[in-house]
Amino acid sequence: MALPDPILPQATDNVIQSADIALVGGVAVSVPAYMDAQLGDLICAVWGDIRRAASVITDVNEAFPVVFLIPDDLTAIGQHRVSYYMIDNAGNVASSDIVTVTIE
Repeated sequence: MALPDPILPQATDNVIQSADIALVGGVAVSVPAYMDAQLGDLICAVWGDIRRAASVITDVNEAFPVVFLIPDDLTAIGQHRVSYYMIDNAGNVASSDIVTVTIE
């Protein structure tokens, strides 16, 4: 199952200004609701090649969007790949597509 793409609310046409990052101390990565979300699903945000944050769904009706903040010290000028994946209670894994964002 492919998950919806992550949303980068600070981005315009996949570009984020460094001044916008400084205002909140990082890059916000928003995970929208996905089909068949269940209690206990583990959602992990990925920045580059490394998992940067995780959250467990404790209330399907109020969990979304799940918002992660990637710290500003990881958001250097240039292009970055952003995605997330979900692991359910049975160990099944689903991933979003990778979104490329440019920080100027």
